[in-house]
Amino acid sequence: TGASTAMMCAMRGYKCIITTSPKCSKEKMDAIKAYGAQLVVSPAGAKEGEPTHYMEIARLMALEDPETYFDMDQYETKSNPEGHYLTLGPEIWEQTTGQVTHFV
Repeated sequence: TGASTAMMCAMRGYKCIITTSPKCSKEKMDAIKAYGAQLVVSPAGAKEGEPTHYMEIARLMALEDPETYFDMDQYETKSNPEGHYLTLGPEIWEQTTGQVTHFV
């Protein structure tokens, strides 16, 4: 999500700040930065709900300055599952010719 958001912002000329955890791969972090986005990495061990957790950093930025920041909140956005149902699901089904062998 971070890399694709950074890419879309670069294409549209928007400033972009991505918050993530240190568990994010170096390759994804490099891609985010390559698109020109600012990357904010939360400290290792920051727990969900703590102000230093990456999701909380994004939430607080949007809460404190809603005219400047928007929190995508991919985990609570109601349309996120629908987007996967309408696009990713059919793509996987088509590419496997209906022969899905694993589901994780």
